[in-house]
Amino acid sequence: MSILTRFSISDVDVLSRRITLALAALTLGISSSVFAQELTPAARDAQLDRDIRGLSQVRVTLEQSDRPIRVLAQYSRASADPAASTTEVLPMTGLATATLASATQRARNTLTAQGITNVREIQGLPLMTFELKRSQLTAMAESGQFAIIVEDKLSKAYLGSSGPVINVPALHALGGDGSGQTVAILDTGVDIDHPFLNGRVVEGACYSSNFAAHGATSLCPGGADNATTVASGNHCTGVNGCDHGTHVAGIAAGRPSGAITITGVAPEAHVMAVQVFSRFDDVPGGPNTCASLGTTSPCVLSYDSDQIRGLQRVVTRAADLNIAAANMSLGGGEFAADCDADNAALKAIVDQLIAAGGTTVIAAGNDRFRAAIGSPGCISTAFTVGSTTDSDNISSFSNLSETVDVLAPGSSIESSVPGTGFDVFNGTSMATPQVAGAIAAIASCAPAGTTIADIEAQLVATGTNITDGRPGGSVDKNRVDLSAAAAAIGCDIPPMPEDCIGHNLSNLELRSRGWWFWKRWWIVDGNHLMFYFGNNRAEAQESLDVINQFGFTDTCYIGRPDASMQYLRTNGVVPSGPHGSLDCISFNRAGVRIEPAGGGQFRLTDGVSSMLMFPNQAEGDEAVVRINQYQMNRQCFVGRPDASFTFWLAD
Repeated sequence: MSILTRFSISDVDVLSRRITLALAALTLGISSSVFAQELTPAARDAQLDRDIRGLSQVRVTLEQSDRPIRVLAQYSRASADPAASTTEVLPMTGLATATLASATQRARNTLTAQGITNVREIQGLPLMTFELKRSQLTAMAESGQFAIIVEDKLSKAYLGSSGPVINVPALHALGGDGSGQTVAILDTGVDIDHPFLNGRVVEGACYSSNFAAHGATSLCPGGADNATTVASGNHCTGVNGCDHGTHVAGIAAGRPSGAITITGVAPEAHVMAVQVFSRFDDVPGGPNTCASLGTTSPCVLSYDSDQIRGLQRVVTRAADLNIAAANMSLGGGEFAADCDADNAALKAIVDQLIAAGGTTVIAAGNDRFRAAIGSPGCISTAFTVGSTTDSDNISSFSNLSETVDVLAPGSSIESSVPGTGFDVFNGTSMATPQVAGAIAAIASCAPAGTTIADIEAQLVATGTNITDGRPGGSVDKNRVDLSAAAAAIGCDIPPMPEDCIGHNLSNLELRSRGWWFWKRWWIVDGNHLMFYFGNNRAEAQESLDVINQFGFTDTCYIGRPDASMQYLRTNGVVPSGPHGSLDCISFNRAGVRIEPAGGGQFRLTDGVSSMLMFPNQAEGDEAVVRINQYQMNRQCFVGRPDASFTFWLAD
């Protein structure tokens, strides 16, 4: 009996259909393993949803609208070898050029045969984006070419002076200014001619999209979907939000000049400006992408695929530019835990930058979540930043969860905007570049052999712990302290001459001049007048006792001849130990900073109380350096409230 007599006529039809599909698959160079059994449509869809990561959510989205959507797909192993698995992904790294080219061509052939348009591969990676309609979903999935198919999601820029709060002046005093480092800003582009950034932007790129179904048009020069000139990284124009990238870049790497007195965290770092946003226009009866995301039209938004392209370019240029960090102040969605499975392709590029010696610093988002953050900040290997106020409270708008790594000020942050001006913005977008800039700045003063991971670890370990005090909040994280992290890494105080006068303890004595009510008292070293006490002999004697108690061998000054601060040393160090009954005030050295006090004056504060006033910032900055250099933690007085003698003690 022949084999065919074992089947009914309907069986032969089924077998014939299977053979036809298999031959078609082989003609296109695709695997026929998905046709191994005949299933009902519902069972077939369920099987495809199990086999192809992300497909079920794409199916749900397509069923909710008649409009096509844009998807991001990663090739399967079968795309490179028709005999291989259709459910395993083709790896993101280690692919031979010929293998990737062959897989890309097979995938393109498949999509072309199915009438799928707007196909755009991501150069050098087993990824492509394309426009997908509901009627095309099943055939595309059954092709076996793709192991991951997800919607090409859109991110918003996270919009919503903090340098002293996180000890930027002290970091600069430690030599951490970003010299020799680069920060990549993946955003809406950067005004490369702004005086705050002029000379900082050394590289540019643009990755943007044209997608009519979303109302998206490219912001790259000439409407192209990519460019890699410095000019292509310039800020977009004509749309609300185009100032965002310039503001972010200024926070990370702005440099004071002329009348500009504020500073970025890493003022000597270079900037790589990568424009990854597209313009979106809502149309009555057509796309309403801006409105659906709660913003007015026209708006700027960024596709995941353009972020991948931009970050891939950063990885490519990382070694040549010495890129310490890539800043991504953008995102969307709500994730209570890591979102690696939802962002497999972007995570792979984040990990590639880590392998290249850098890191990706991403904003947590501004949706006020107490136990969740946005994507892509939820990627486990990203360095994710939440926002605080200058008074060390969680910003009202900030997302926060255990996935966040550190906090930084993001409320009322002043920085550059396109043109020549400055503006104050709020958002985790503003907190994130402070951390990206900090990584570059600390890297510039760190000892040889220090890795970016080492710097991240110290940013996490040091700083001020803050608990979310908002209703429903409970997560606690550290707000970064840049000088503490730099000191822990091993950044050294650069040589800075001190103005000190030595004295011989055995020669010190009280000496008076004048008679009766006009008698004035001094502490003298031989014939040298050291300290003046007016007519108060008791304070002069107490001060001499203090000098002998601690064995002070020299007195140092900041700002002579009219010194704004004096400190005494014992054999080159500020002494420690208990102060007993002496009049001393303890302070938090980690919070010590200089801030403007009005009238051209600058105040030394630990964030709680005012400690000293200075006539200029330079003298104040030196005071911060000396306090950290000698680990001072107590300011002591003789004769308060109008003290005639002051000294400092260390931990």
